[in-house]
This record gives sequence, structure tokens and C-alpha cells, in this order.
Amino acid sequence: MNASDLQAFCSDKNLYELIELSRSSDDLLTLIRPRETQLADLLAWAMDAGEGHGQGDAVFRSFLLAMYSAGSDEQPGDRLRKNSHSWHFVQRWTPARILAADYGSVVCYREYTMTGDLPKSSRPDFVIVDPANRLVIVVEIKAGAAFGRDQLAKYLDVANRVLVNKAAFRDYAKAFVALDPNLDFSQLPTTFDNRWIGMDYTWLNHVEMRAQTAVQRGDRSSGLLLSFCRAVTDYEDPTDQRLGKLAGELAIRHPAVVDALKFARANARVLESWSTRLLDGDGSSHELFRLYVQHQRALNRLVGLSHMRLLLTKLAEAYPLLEGHPELVESGRVWFRRAMPLEPERQPPMQAGYWPLVLRIRHQNSREHAAAPRFRISLHWRATDIEPGSPMLRAATILGKHFDKRGLDKRRVNWMTLHEESCLGVKSATEKTSALIEKIQSISR
Repeated sequence: MNASDLQAFCSDKNLYELIELSRSSDDLLTLIRPRETQLADLLAWAMDAGEGHGQGDAVFRSFLLAMYSAGSDEQPGDRLRKNSHSWHFVQRWTPARILAADYGSVVCYREYTMTGDLPKSSRPDFVIVDPANRLVIVVEIKAGAAFGRDQLAKYLDVANRVLVNKAAFRDYAKAFVALDPNLDFSQLPTTFDNRWIGMDYTWLNHVEMRAQTAVQRGDRSSGLLLSFCRAVTDYEDPTDQRLGKLAGELAIRHPAVVDALKFARANARVLESWSTRLLDGDGSSHELFRLYVQHQRALNRLVGLSHMRLLLTKLAEAYPLLEGHPELVESGRVWFRRAMPLEPERQPPMQAGYWPLVLRIRHQNSREHAAAPRFRISLHWRATDIEPGSPMLRAATILGKHFDKRGLDKRRVNWMTLHEESCLGVKSATEKTSALIEKIQSISR
């Protein structure tokens, strides 16, 4: 980095906006990130209808609906092992029954200890019991490494032996749920034990919308629930999205300065390394160091720039419509979804509140990971009502031909994956996503 690089950076109007928008947030959970065990406590709190979050039993009802969806494809429970507890649960607890029931008697037991025949106690993250509706659900939460078949089998066997099959629960509907924020329940790994219902946290998006509406009506009791949902689902509010976009544009325009900022941050974090020479020098590196110390919150957005945001910034240069039309886009810190094709007039009509054809991008490792960032790029189709001669049937026929897939003309509970690939690095992800977008655009004309 030379003097002209620094002056061009400091003259960029995006930097001024980045600094102004980076002032402290009023959302506590954006400032203090809860640990996994604390998030599990908050989840159990949210599911309790008697707690003071203002949503009653709506959170637990959303959880049950998500269980049904995650365990079903074309028929109830057809993604689960037949005759398993979870399969019977989904057969019995259909959406119509879920929506009609009351869950005021639900109780969650956190870190419930089940002392069976194993050398050590087995403690699932929580057990949900509803004596009124006669159901019991064992929930295990995972973060980071994927669930292993043996691990889930161990929990299930102990729970069956010690808890679930007790006489008191003989007539109860029973289910086992594995929650993992990185799990794609539409395409579970072959090692996943399908006696369990595999889920991520996207079902909390609906809870978040309800809580936000309540807060807007003046119900302050829903504020903590709103913060919790946003923390768990990697929600980005409009300000965060704007900050990410500004940081991405600055990083692309001023790469030499961003590299120098990494060195400045390393020195600023260790007070023992501060020296008169470092603080009082006249060179560009000294000026940048003082700039970083004064505006750490804003400039950390550049140094720790999300790989996802950098990818989206590069893609938006070639496809401005990708981030246009906010009603067609959903995104978080590590994931992005956009209705396809990009031109709204060419999109298949929305059905049951869903856009039928959706592009998904997910960053699969943390931004601190030493290796190159890994992305999963996929295209998904979901048809809820296809009539002969309808635009949906024509779209299904065209897509099935181009992606060599059958069954697009069937009504489905979940998304059908038309294309999926993983790649390393922002450059590779940009190229592969662009190629997929071009393919969709070409066949939609």
C-alpha cells in the first residue's frame, strides 16, 4: 500500500457511510453472541407457552410443522425409516392436527440426564413433554461437525430403554429430532440415522416474523424472542446488509488497503506492541494504524469481511437484478436465496407462499477458517399444484429436460434439488454461480 492507495480509500464516500452505520446496535444478542448451550436454553424458553415472550404456544406449533415438513417429501414421513417412532409421529401429527391443537401444557427439560446401561450418562439437549396432547420429543443439538450415525443411534437406544418406552408414555406419540444449523434436511448425508428428523433453524424465520410484528405493535415482551431468532438464523437486518455491501465494494476497490488493515489490526490488538514510532510516524502505514484504532468497529467489517458478502458483491456487478427486488431475496450472514430466473416476468407464479424455482448459496465454513472458503451452490424446485396446460407444468417439463430430473410435475412437501455442487474460493464460486444463472436465464426465454 502506498500513499495514493490510502488517499483514494479515505476519499471513497462508501467509507464515510460505513463509519456512520457502524455505530452500536440496540440488539443485545448482536453485541454478545450466546454460546451453544445458552442458545439451547433460549430455545427451550421460547417453546414454553407459559413464558413471557408474548407468543404463547406459537413457537412450539412452528416447531411441529417444521418436523412434519423435514420428515416428509411426497407422503407424510416418507423421508424417515418406516415404523420408527418418528415415522409414526409424523403420520399422526399432520399439519391440520397441529394447527387445531393447544400446547399450553408443553414442558421442556434441559440437559435431561438418562442413566442407562452405558458407562456414562447420556444427556440430550432437551426433552419435550406434553401430557395433554400425549407426546414426547427428544431433541439433540449439534454445531460444527456433522451428526454421526453411531452417535444418534446411541442417544436413541438409551432414550428408548430408559425414558420413551416407560409405561407412563406407552400411549404417547414419540419423536427424535436432530437440530444442526448447517444441516440441509432436503438432502441428508448417507451417514444420517433416519430414525431421527433432521432439521436446521430456518423454521424460526416464521417465528421471527411474528415476533417482529408484535414488537411493531408495541409488544415489548417479544423483543428478546425476536433477538433470539435473528441470532440463531444468521439474520441480517437492513443495516447489516447495507454494511456488508459497503464493505464488499470497498474491499474490491481497495485491496491493498484491506491487506494493510489486517496488519494494523494485529498490532492494535496487542497494547504491548504499541510504540511511539508506531503512533507518531508520518508514513501511510502509521496513518492507517491510527485510522484503524479510531474506527475499529467500521474497519473490522473490511478485515473480517464475510466471504458470502464478497461473493454476492462480485455477482451483483454482473447481475444487478440478483439483489434487486427485495421481495424475491432472502439472506443471512452465511446463506442466500433468490427466486429464479432473475427477470420477474419470466418466473413461474408463486404457489402457497413459495417461489417454485430458487437459487441457494451457502458458505459452509466459518470466516476464521484457515482454508479457502467452501460454498454449496444449488437450484431447487417446489411445485404444490400443477394443472394440465398450466405455466407450472410447462416449467416443470422444461426444467426436467434440462437438468435430467423426473418427478417435477408431482406435488411435493419439500424442495427437489435440480442441481448442487460445492467449490472452494470466492472466484470459483462466482464462476460456477454465474454459469448456473446463465443456464437458467437461457432456458427461461
